[in-house]
Order: sequence, then structure tokens, then C-alpha cells
Amino acid sequence: MHSPPKASAGSSGQNNERTTANADGLVQVRRTRRWFVVCGGVVAILAFAFWGPIRLRCTTYFLLRGESPSEEALSQIMGETRNPGPLLEALWNTQRIPHRKFVLAYLNRIVSSDPGLFRQVGPMLLQATTDPDIEVRQLAFTALARLKHPQVRQLALAQLSDADPAVRLMGLQSLRRVATSNEVPLTVRFLEDPDPRVVVAAIMVLQRATAQNFAVRSSDALPQFTCIDTNPPPAADLPAILKAVQQCQQWWSLHKGQYQSSVPSLPQTQNMCLPVADFGLEDSVGNEVRLGKFLGKNVLMFFWSPGAPASLDDVSALKSLQEKQRDRLAVLGICIPAAPNCADEHADTGELGTKPVQHHSHESCAPPQTAAQLRTLARQVSDGLKINFPMLVDPQFTVGGRFDADDLPLYVLVDSHGTIRRRFVGFRSERALSAMVAETDNPSQMMK
Repeated sequence: MHSPPKASAGSSGQNNERTTANADGLVQVRRTRRWFVVCGGVVAILAFAFWGPIRLRCTTYFLLRGESPSEEALSQIMGETRNPGPLLEALWNTQRIPHRKFVLAYLNRIVSSDPGLFRQVGPMLLQATTDPDIEVRQLAFTALARLKHPQVRQLALAQLSDADPAVRLMGLQSLRRVATSNEVPLTVRFLEDPDPRVVVAAIMVLQRATAQNFAVRSSDALPQFTCIDTNPPPAADLPAILKAVQQCQQWWSLHKGQYQSSVPSLPQTQNMCLPVADFGLEDSVGNEVRLGKFLGKNVLMFFWSPGAPASLDDVSALKSLQEKQRDRLAVLGICIPAAPNCADEHADTGELGTKPVQHHSHESCAPPQTAAQLRTLARQVSDGLKINFPMLVDPQFTVGGRFDADDLPLYVLVDSHGTIRRRFVGFRSERALSAMVAETDNPSQMMK
């Protein structure tokens, strides 16, 4: 019998090596799997632990770079931030209108609950009193008054030389809270202001500073700088105002010897300006018109909507202004979509009256209007009112959102260098508009 052949020593060694290699490979695979499982677990734990801060950082990044973030989104991120001071400063430094308005509105909401925060943002709050947006200025003065800030008086006096009567009115209303006999000679000068609302505010300062009753009320100066409803606003009660002015002048003629003979000069301040990015919109016949085309001229943008008919009440003043200053000024009408079901047309306007009763909300509560429909409406308005300046359409509310055109009529004044010098809501006379345009030509009044 033959015995089976024995494996050679070399073959046996090779088999042993393969077995060992396979075993080592399995061990390595298991180790790799364990490593991936451990790493995956660590990553999951870290992601769970740090997801909130990561999400907050990403959300903040996009909100800071957005043209017109919603107030809800900004409020949510503020609620999640442990230290709001740096975020408020970052929002302010974007130099974008919606961001800056939110900052001041937020500070007014928490003015009495977080005094430490105001020590952080104090310089920013003072800077806001020279903002080109009158709404931001008003919010700044309201917060400073609540804080009883020692500079309120000086800052209020600086508003009194402004070309906009609404700013002068705001200055006098702020001064009224802290008025003393020292303000009497200066305030008397405003009894001759061309705007009756400013005159009434001056009389009320005199009443506070002298403890005299000149029989005037803030309601005597209606209308405010806003539309009260879709109808033309009522006229000011001029006889009552004139009677109060005469009483003030008679009192002053008898008592001016008790006050310093020289009237102090108003403090001068440099108003801030904001950069504006170029944009293009179609006019009523479909041609693109770009803001940059008018570089070298002052540009007065006027936002209106078919859903707010009263926002066209200033057209006659704008036509006259454009005709008289065609070489140095370009007026641009910008039609934004109507949202009539969202309009709250009977809200309280407050003391200053710079927030209009006609609100223009762009939520999905009305069928959207196409560009063609808006062009047709703009063309009909332009032809019917014989408008002598371009009427542009903003169907997507891209430009309107950038300038926060929720309240109408809205005006944005851009100077010849392409910077925003004014943003204000509500009606102004041709005289006031002309004075504001003329002021943009004075470089000493501008501060970036």
C-alpha cells in the first residue's frame, strides 16, 4: 500500500502564512470598524452638543448679509443669543436700513430691563441720533429719554437746525421733556417756523419752561406727517395756532428782559450717510432704469402702491420739484405691489406722527401682481397725473425690501455721490423737500 504523499515543508509554511495573514486582516477590519464607530459616536455627541451654536453662527452669518431679513428672524436670533451686545453692533454696522431699525426697536423694548447692555451700546445709541433715517432717530431719542441720558438736551437742540420739519418737530418734542428757562429765548424763534406742527411744538416747550398756559394742544397741529386714511388729511387749525402764537409773543414782549439778551446758537452736527448699492428696475414701458445712471445728481426715490392711494398725494409737489431742479435732481417713482388685505389703516401714529397709518405688508394675503400689471398701473397713473419723472415697478419687492418700504409714502434721498442722506415716511411740502435736496449739496452736513 502506498501512503499519501506528505506536504512539503515549503507548502506547509505558505499555508500557515496565509492563515496568519487572514487572521490579521480580520483583526484589522474589526479594529477599523470599532474606530469608525467610536469616531462616529464622538462626532454625533459633538454635533448634538454644539449643534445649537453652529446653527446660530450660520443663521447669524446669513442674516447679517441679507438685504431685508424679516423682523421675526432677527427677533429669534436675538432670543437665542446669550450676549446681545456684539450682535447688535454687528447688525448696526451692516449699514443696512432693516437691520438698523431692528436694533433700535429692540433696544427700546428692553431699555428698562438690561441697563448693562446700554453701557455696551451707548456710543451706537448716540450715533443713531444723527442717522439719515428719521425713524431710527426717533427710536434713539425715545430710548435716551427713558434712560434719562444727560446728553438728551444737547442732542435735541442739534435737531432744530435740520431742513426736515419732522426732525425739528422731533427735536422740540425731545427738548420739551427736559426744558428749563434756558430754552425760552431759543424756542421763541420757532414761533415763526413755516410748518405749523413745529410752531405748536415750540409753544408746548414754552408752556413747560415758563409754566404759562398758551391754550394750545398737540392736536392743533394736525395733520401729522402721515396720511390718516385714504382721504386727504385735514388742514391744521391755523386760527387756534395763530391765537396761541400771539399770546406767546405778547408774553415774551413783557418778560424777555428776564432772560439773557443774546440767543444761543444752535449746535451743529454732522448727519450720517449710508452707502447704497446700484439696482435696476423696469419703467412703465418695460425699459430698465438703473440708479447708477443718475450718479452726479441728487436722486429722490418715492415709493407708492396701488393699495395705498393716498401715497400719491405728494405727486404735485414732486412734479414741481423735478421741473425746477431738473439739472441737479432726478425724481424716481417706484411702484410696489399692493397688499390691501394686510393693511392696518387705522393704527395709532404716536406723538411724532412719522409712522403712517397706511401700512404696506408683503405677506401672502393678496394675489401677487405681475410686472406687466404693475407696469400698466404705473403707466395709467403717470398718464393720468401727467408725471414728468420715471415711474419704475418693483414687482418682487426687492428694492422696496432693501429700503423697508412697508409704510407709505416712503422717500429716500440719495446724494450725487451715491450715498443715502435721508429716509423718511409721510408727506412733506415742496418747500421742505426742496430744502432737504439743497442740504445734500453741503459736504459739511455729511458723515459716513
